[in-house]
Amino acid sequence: MRRIVSCLFFSALLNPAHAQKLYPINTLRDSARFQLVVQQGQLALQWVDAAPVWQKRQGFPEIRAVRLEEADLVLEYLPVQMGSQSSYVVALRIASNDSPLLAPQQYEISESNFSEGNQNLRRQTWQDVAETLFEPGKTYTLHLRRDLMKPVDCKAERPTFTLKQQLPYYGAGVAALVGGGVGLYLLKRSNEEYDLYRDYWAEARSQAEAQPFLDRAKRFRTSGQVLCYGSLAVLGADAVFYWLKSRRVRKRQGLYDEFCAPKTSYWEVRPLVAPTAQSANRQTLGFSIKARF
Repeated sequence: MRRIVSCLFFSALLNPAHAQKLYPINTLRDSARFQLVVQQGQLALQWVDAAPVWQKRQGFPEIRAVRLEEADLVLEYLPVQMGSQSSYVVALRIASNDSPLLAPQQYEISESNFSEGNQNLRRQTWQDVAETLFEPGKTYTLHLRRDLMKPVDCKAERPTFTLKQQLPYYGAGVAALVGGGVGLYLLKRSNEEYDLYRDYWAEARSQAEAQPFLDRAKRFRTSGQVLCYGSLAVLGADAVFYWLKSRRVRKRQGLYDEFCAPKTSYWEVRPLVAPTAQSANRQTLGFSIKARF
């Protein structure tokens, strides 16, 4: 029985965390128009407007270059260090006046690392795109999207641990308490039957008359112990699972409040009248400022 309790307890604590689904909580979008031209015998991108200036923001990968290498569209960027529950997605899309927004297939995209000076960069390659999509002299629009990903869905409601969700834990706890109560009752009955067995021996009764009391005492004791230990195991596991569930919900609530709750800021100015240090009869007029961002 101790092994059962230990297994239930450690299975709850050592249960590996499931991969959490990540959602975009912030997005950077850039676009630039270009044409496909031939320069020095090689296909190249020629920007229709001025060379694009890609947005920069803390926490997002920094775009370093977008160019054509042979028939491949290459995007080079400086990655950012993310926590264990954070990630980012860099995505390329192509559109033209007479075609819808086109996205690469998974097998057409490759990612690789490379170094430039003392920086470690990443390269995303859309393979053979110039051979399959581009036509010389036609104007296209490159759409570049960077998503910051977190395990929180801002489009959904704030995570809660409702009473309906808690009821199974309460039910298991009540069942464990009832089982433990029945087990204690059976242990009490076991002691009573054993006392009767001893009384029969003390009165010099025969073995045949005393033996049924001993047999019932043994049965009650075995059943009572199984129920008591089993109830303790269920109650302990139920408490651990309840704690883990509530902890996950609180963690998700914290992420939701941090990234999804509306940010409010205000200024508060109040007049302030205070006595001077030289005389209590003289007062100084001023104001206090309180700000929150």
